[in-house]
Amino acid sequence: MLIKIAVVLAVLVETLLCLFTDIVGGLSDFWIPIALFLGLTVVILIAYLLVLFIISLFINQNKPCESPSRFFLVNVYLIIELVLTVLRAKINYCGVDKIPTDRKFLLVSNHRSMVDAIIMVDLVKNFPVSFISKPENFKLPFIGPVMHKCMYLAIDRENPRNAMRTIHRATDFVKNDIASVMVYPEGTRSKTCELLEFKDGVFYIAKKAKCPVVVVTTDNADMVFKNFPFKSTKVNVDVLAVIEPESFEDKTTHQISDEVRSMMLERLGK
Repeated sequence: MLIKIAVVLAVLVETLLCLFTDIVGGLSDFWIPIALFLGLTVVILIAYLLVLFIISLFINQNKPCESPSRFFLVNVYLIIELVLTVLRAKINYCGVDKIPTDRKFLLVSNHRSMVDAIIMVDLVKNFPVSFISKPENFKLPFIGPVMHKCMYLAIDRENPRNAMRTIHRATDFVKNDIASVMVYPEGTRSKTCELLEFKDGVFYIAKKAKCPVVVVTTDNADMVFKNFPFKSTKVNVDVLAVIEPESFEDKTTHQISDEVRSMMLERLGK
C-alpha cells in the first residue's frame, strides 16, 4: 500500500513537472521521465519515514498509554508491508480464519529469525496485539517510541521478578479487553533453527486471563536475509490451532507448554 501511494504521488508530481516545465525536450530525453519517476518515489518514501521519525522524537516513553495508538499501528503496518516487499519475502498465510475476532487471545510462535516479528505484526494487522519484546528494542531510536505507542511490553529475561511484572501486565491487557498478546515461548531466537525449550511462565497469561491460545509456526523465515537481494523467499506461516481456555483449565502452565510445543514440533519437524 505504501509503495502504491508513493508511486501515485510520484506520477502526479512528474506529470505536473512535464506539463509546466521543459524538463523533457524530445525523444532523446526518454530516460529523464524514468529516472525522475524512480527518484521521486524514493524521495517520497524517505520523506514519509523522516516525518514519522521526527514525530517519534516527541514521544514520552515514561508516559503510560491507555490503549494502542491507531495512528502508529496503521503506520507500522504500512512500514512492515514495505520492508517485506523490499526483502522480497513472499508470505503464505494458512489458517488465519481460525484466529478469534470476538475476544482477545494469547498468540505464540516459534522464533528462528529477526524477520519473525515483522511477519507476526503483518499476520495480526487486523487485531490489536501487544508484543512482548526484549528491553533493548525499546532503546532504539524511532523503533522504541513507536513500540511504546503500540503498547508493546518489555520483558527482563535476566530478572524473574521483573519478568513476572510484565506477564501480569500482559494478563491485564487481555482480561480488560485492551489488546491480545503475542510472545515467543522460547524466550529468544533459535540460532540453530531447532525448537528450543519453552518458558512455561508465558502461558500464565492464558491461564489467568482465561483466553484462547493461538498456536502459530513460521517456517523458512531464516532464509530471507540469506537470499536477499538476489532471490525471493517463500515463508510459510501456519495457524495450527486455537486452544480454548476450557481445555486447559485444570492443566498447569508446564502441561500447556508441552502441548503447544508438541504441536509446533509436529509441524516443523524439529
